[in-house]
Amino acid sequence: MSEQYLNVEQLRAKLGNRSLSSINRDIANGTLPAPIILGRKRYWPLSAVDARMAEKFEMAQSDAE
Repeated sequence: MSEQYLNVEQLRAKLGNRSLSSINRDIANGTLPAPIILGRKRYWPLSAVDARMAEKFEMAQSDAE
């Protein structure tokens, strides 16, 4: 199966309509993976975004225990 990619609007929707400045901050501090840049467009591998979100969820769960 081929990798799926999210553009910035799809990423924003997946993250609950997070602002672009928040997404850029998350990339800078490592909360989100860096995008692949093609021309002037940015794309994120769906699997990398899902994996990072799962890591954050697991950390939040362990912190709550």
